[in-house]
Amino acid sequence: MNKGLIDFLEVKIIDTKFELNNSYEENVDKNVNYEIGFEPVFMINKEDPTDGLVEIKATFFDESFIEKNNPFYLEMKIRGHFKSKEDGEPLNKYLINCLNIMTPYIRSYVTTFTSLAGINPVTIPPINIYDLLDMAESEE
Repeated sequence: MNKGLIDFLEVKIIDTKFELNNSYEENVDKNVNYEIGFEPVFMINKEDPTDGLVEIKATFFDESFIEKNNPFYLEMKIRGHFKSKEDGEPLNKYLINCLNIMTPYIRSYVTTFTSLAGINPVTIPPINIYDLLDMAESEE
């Protein structure tokens, strides 16, 4: 039996900012073009390279959402704690795996949060991790 090469120890929402546009006017066609940004951050323990944190910040629209007639502004940051197995490689070898594990959580949190906020639930489609990393590298 092949055991995993990394342990997923925990996941937490560490920050959420939400503002509703009370003067939002829905378009006649009721299709909202969501502006979504993702920013992954990796923090590897200097003393133990098999241990680390992965953060993903998801942003929906921007601070000028009212002027742009967008329904809301949402910024949510989640953090996952990972450790590669004792006989495994340093955690930085598995960063794509860590992101693959984390993205369903952010997708679920966003859908649940927007639903509970009393607005139409936002459902994020599956995320291509390679595109996400390419986007993050090009913005640096």
